[in-house]
Amino acid sequence: MNMLKLVAEKSIYLLAALAVLAVANFLQTLQLVQIGFIGVVFLAWAVFSLIYGISVRNSLIFCSLFFIKPIPTSFYCVLFILLITFVFEYQRSHPLVIPYPVALIVLLLTSCYGLIRAREFYYSTQYFAATAIVPLILFILLGNTKLQKEDFILWIKSIVIIGIFLSIIGVFMALAHPEQRLGSLWITAMTINGYYTLAFFFSIALGMEAENSKNKYFWFIGAIIILLGMLYTYTRMALLAVLFGLFLIIIMVKKLRYIGMLV
Repeated sequence: MNMLKLVAEKSIYLLAALAVLAVANFLQTLQLVQIGFIGVVFLAWAVFSLIYGISVRNSLIFCSLFFIKPIPTSFYCVLFILLITFVFEYQRSHPLVIPYPVALIVLLLTSCYGLIRAREFYYSTQYFAATAIVPLILFILLGNTKLQKEDFILWIKSIVIIGIFLSIIGVFMALAHPEQRLGSLWITAMTINGYYTLAFFFSIALGMEAENSKNKYFWFIGAIIILLGMLYTYTRMALLAVLFGLFLIIIMVKKLRYIGMLV
């Protein structure tokens, strides 16, 4: 028994050393700017967690910072943060709960099928981690934690503020290079429009739910800024989605129906 315990302890050190070597080898393939950006966000999360403790709310907010400049490597950092958060949260909570099991099984099966059919292993693993593994851990994490409404609103606010920041940069970039379709700090204009659309409707919802006029004006002006960021990506499908969403809001909210009729 003592021999097995000794072998197990040595194996842990060996696995840790191999993991460090694998990470070091992987970091050598990245640019210094990417390493710096990921390192700053991860270090900020680690320091904040050491001071105030690890929680789902704090982890989600720090993971949202990667939307400023999403790069494939950041998904693995998000995965690591979510895994650590899940380990700490699971120790405090009730037995493991898997929410929406059928939907998660369908998600994993379709993602695995896409991974098998993929031609390039490097990019396919990144897409698999981003579209399957991260949502899976996130759903399980949220299903096993007690989040309040204020926690979700705080996360939504972080999404909107990042969207406003990216939109301002995107407008200036578009004015400086009118002949190009630029997506602010993102790689392409098509990819950022999905984020713009989400942040736009989040901003409208925050403005409608705000209690005082200052907050209402702030979020509504933020929605206009995000809409300008979308306009300067010159993507018609994204604008069509926004118009359709606004049409649904006008139908559902009685106060906006008369405004919609005038428009």
